[in-house]
Amino acid sequence: MAKEILIILALVFVTLIVYSSGLFGDFVWDDDMLITKNPFLKVSEPTSLFNRQFFPPSGWNNPGYYRPICSLSLWLDLKIWGQYPFGFHLTNVFLHIICVLLFYWLLKNFIPVKKKSVVWLSVAVFALHPYHTESVTFISGRTDVLATLFILLALMAYIIHRKTGRAVPLYLSTAAYIIGLLSKEVAVALIPIIILWELLLNRKEKLGLAFVSLSPIIFVTLAYLPFRSLLLGLADKTLYAPAITQGFWVRLFYAPYFLAKYIVMLSAPYTFNSYRLARFFVIDFGIREILTIVIIFGYLGLIFALLKAKKKESVFWMLFVFSGLLPVLNIIPICGASMAERFLYLPSLGFSVIVAIGIISLDEKIRARKPKSSPGIILATTLLLSYAGTTYIRNFDWQNELMVFHSILKADKNSTVGHTGLASTFVRMGEYDSTVIHAQAALARDPWLLPAWQSMGLALSRMGKHSAAEWALRQALVRSPRDANVYNNLGVVAEARGDIEEAAENFRIAVGINPLSPTAHLNLGRLLYGTGEFDEALALLERARQLDPYNPIVHKALSETYEALGENEKARRSWQMYLKLPGVKVGEFTGDEDAPGVIRRSKGRRK
Repeated sequence: MAKEILIILALVFVTLIVYSSGLFGDFVWDDDMLITKNPFLKVSEPTSLFNRQFFPPSGWNNPGYYRPICSLSLWLDLKIWGQYPFGFHLTNVFLHIICVLLFYWLLKNFIPVKKKSVVWLSVAVFALHPYHTESVTFISGRTDVLATLFILLALMAYIIHRKTGRAVPLYLSTAAYIIGLLSKEVAVALIPIIILWELLLNRKEKLGLAFVSLSPIIFVTLAYLPFRSLLLGLADKTLYAPAITQGFWVRLFYAPYFLAKYIVMLSAPYTFNSYRLARFFVIDFGIREILTIVIIFGYLGLIFALLKAKKKESVFWMLFVFSGLLPVLNIIPICGASMAERFLYLPSLGFSVIVAIGIISLDEKIRARKPKSSPGIILATTLLLSYAGTTYIRNFDWQNELMVFHSILKADKNSTVGHTGLASTFVRMGEYDSTVIHAQAALARDPWLLPAWQSMGLALSRMGKHSAAEWALRQALVRSPRDANVYNNLGVVAEARGDIEEAAENFRIAVGINPLSPTAHLNLGRLLYGTGEFDEALALLERARQLDPYNPIVHKALSETYEALGENEKARRSWQMYLKLPGVKVGEFTGDEDAPGVIRRSKGRRK
């Protein structure tokens, strides 16, 4: 027992060390919309997270993401850590370690593997697999970790029910499954996994009772789908249309390509494949089809060979991989990414056991001939060291947005995601020439990329090319006529060229379209402050503070407005909050009486 505890502690320690390189990264990519600029996470109590979609709505992002358990976890992180990403990263690593421990518990007690060495190697492979960096180090990737965690709990509770006949474990299994569904829809993979367990591994129990035991989970699934659609307004056929770009039979035809690519990714996780089809899907027509056939038939051939050899445990884990991949083969269209590394988090459980069984079996066969050799130890050590090193290094790909998008372009120089992301990043950095170059590269491949048009418009405006900037933003408006962000950016361009009235009108339109936009409220409030309309400016800035309480610029603008209204103490508190919040504040220091918003302690307005 003591040895087992030491091994578990060592595995947890190694996992922490491997993922420590990602703990100090920034918010990146979807984190901006999901966390830092998401007004839904700024509510005082979390019940409202269960009656709306995952992302705040806009013309560019239609409803379709409903993951309130993930939203709740982010809300708690925000309450505990504020707008500091370290705590969010720590939560992700902690959730991953829980999954690692649950996987160990599953293999030891519920789906027993005969050899302890297979158990430990399986768990180590899962803990260190390089493609888990998107699920663990990318904060927004935690949906797959949460869903997997509750799938493991639901599966273990279901097995207890089937072995003991008690009802309480079945209730717990159904509850865990519901929470998994509310974490991410991939939890539906539990149903085929349970069916496989019943058919292949549950040899002593009558299969006739399996349907009765599984019926609550099936009922929950059937009830959840229409509930989710009605809640998000997906009954309106126009809302989900952007995700459905191909017919069902076309998507079904391409599903084997996705499956083949995922198998390749699981087996050779040493390249950056996030949010792209990767080179497997852009190679010459014909070669791609041949590779797909070879991979799929090789995989099926191995399953049939294992069945013939009556190795049902191995067959179960081979088909576990397929069950985990079934929801992400794009047969049902996925809004956003067709493929992503984080989709491999659940399937990698099965892959880890297959790898471990293969290495241990090979070791036994060789040692039967050469007793003094230790090929299994050498092979396992080499594999785990390569995984650990790759994972540790690849965490740096998620350190900041420059690293993320450069890594994507390094793997695929034509990636529209990489070019669009870099355009958005460079415009915030003030690298306007680079912004235009990357926006043009993205739009050359897909002229409907709204974020690329917006980044280009802002960059051109800040380069003094206001007419060209407005033209670019008008192109964005054609593609999304009711997008608050586009009107907000049009207001920024109008303000930059000195047309205050047009800027105010665009900001007001943005506020009207999206009353939850803190940026539109902030921009309009700052504009009205500049024209001396302090009372209306204050109302808008206070609303911006409610929507985005962790934005230092909002507090700075509030400080200046309160000062103009003679509210010195409120101005001082806003200024102190501005200084307290993270962010570089060049040339502004506590105690600098000449800095904007710093109020003297004496009564009356500062002259």
